[in-house]
Amino acid sequence: MKKSIICFLLIVFIIMNTVSVFGESDNYFAGMDTAGGELEDLEFIAEGANLTTFQDGIISEEDIDLSQTYKLFIDAIPAFFEREEITADSLKEFLDSSIYAYYMPIYREHETVFLTIAKGSELNPEVNLNDEEKEWILERAGKWCVTEVSVPDDPQDSTLDYRRKMESYLEYKNIHNAEIYFVSWINPESLMNAVCFTGNKTETGKDEIIIVAVDFLTYDESGNLTVKKRGSDEYFDVTEAEYTYEELWERNKGTNKNPELSGGGGSASKRIPYGVYIAVAAGVIIIAGVIIFVRKKAQR
Repeated sequence: MKKSIICFLLIVFIIMNTVSVFGESDNYFAGMDTAGGELEDLEFIAEGANLTTFQDGIISEEDIDLSQTYKLFIDAIPAFFEREEITADSLKEFLDSSIYAYYMPIYREHETVFLTIAKGSELNPEVNLNDEEKEWILERAGKWCVTEVSVPDDPQDSTLDYRRKMESYLEYKNIHNAEIYFVSWINPESLMNAVCFTGNKTETGKDEIIIVAVDFLTYDESGNLTVKKRGSDEYFDVTEAEYTYEELWERNKGTNKNPELSGGGGSASKRIPYGVYIAVAAGVIIIAGVIIFVRKKAQR
C-alpha cells in the first residue's frame, strides 16, 4: 500500500511539472487575457472552421484552447512610426488601441490548424448581393468569425506558430516576464513581427524594446532555434532577427502617415474592405467585409 501511494504521488508530481513546463509561461502575449471574454461562442467558431475539411476530422469545441489564443495587430503601420522616439508606455498604449484579430492554434494528432478570427462587418448597402449572400453577411455581422484557416503540410512546421517561436526566443535569450505584441508589416522584410517589451533597461536608461522578425525564426535539424532569412539557405545567429524601434523607423520614415490609421480600439473588421474580390496572396475570398477562407498550406 505504501509503495502504491509513493508511486501515485510520483505520477502526480510528474504530471504537475509537465503542465508547468508546457502549459504555462511567465511571459504575457497580448490578447491571452481577453480571448476568453470576447470569443465566447466556441460552437460558432468551430462551425466556421469546419467549412474546411481536416485530416483528423471536424474541429469541436473541446479542441479549442483559449489559453493558447492571442492577438495579431494588423493595422499598425504607418502610424506605428509617426514619432522618431517613443517610450515603452506610449507604444503599448498605441498598440492596445489598434485594430486586431485573434490567432488560435489547434494542435491535433496528425495536423496543426491555425485559425484567424475577426469581427464580421455590417452589411454595406452599396454592394450588390443576392438575398442568400445578404443573409450570410447579416448572420455574422458583429460576431467573431473564422476568417482564415491555415494548415501546414507538415504538422511539425513552425512557420506559422508565432507564439511557440517567440517562447523559444525568450528562453534562448533568458528573458522573463516580457510583454509581447505580434504586429504585421512593420518590417519590410518580415510579415509577422513581435514587439517585445523585456522589462529591462538599455544602457541609456530607457525601457528596452526588441522587435523580432518572427518570420526569420526557425529550428535547425537538431531542433535548436536559429534564423533563416528569405532567399537564403544559411543559418544565422538569433540576434539577426532583432531590430530596434529606431532601426525600423529609419526604414519606414518615408511611409505616408495617414491619421486615420492611428488605431481606434476595434477589431479586424474595421479595416477589411467592402466589396467583392479575391485576395489571391492570402488564399481567401472576401465578400462585403466577411472573409470566406480556403484551405491554405504554409509555405516555408
